[in-house]
Amino acid sequence: MATDPAAAAASGEMSDLFKGAVQRELRARSHPFATKTPSPPGSPPAMISGDLADTILNEPPHEDGPAIWVSRSGPTVRYARIQELGGEMHGHPTMHWWQDGVPHWSKAHSLPPRPYMKPVARRLSDDGEMREVAGAAFGAVIDAAGG
Repeated sequence: MATDPAAAAASGEMSDLFKGAVQRELRARSHPFATKTPSPPGSPPAMISGDLADTILNEPPHEDGPAIWVSRSGPTVRYARIQELGGEMHGHPTMHWWQDGVPHWSKAHSLPPRPYMKPVARRLSDDGEMREVAGAAFGAVIDAAGG
């Protein structure tokens, strides 16, 4: 049935769109290693190494039920979740920064939420971009199949 490959294509295109949008969001602001972040709580994290953006992977589309195709996107670095949701951090040797020429170290601190995945998903859904890319991918496969 032509709808299965069309739904798979739509799922894959939505995943690609989301991945690219999240990566652009994460690269929009940066700061040098061991300096205080310019990213206010509630905004996406500022980039230091680029690892958070670089490790976002897409799972290939797969059938998850009758006429249901799923593809997932997400980062694989260990600190991805705490950046999105915030939380307590303990005992990392690089938890230091410079402020006014003075080094500061922290054995533990609370990291505020700096969401970068959920706001992008909401924006792509609300502005209709996700629906547009899915519809175009679905339609292209149906058209190519002579449907």
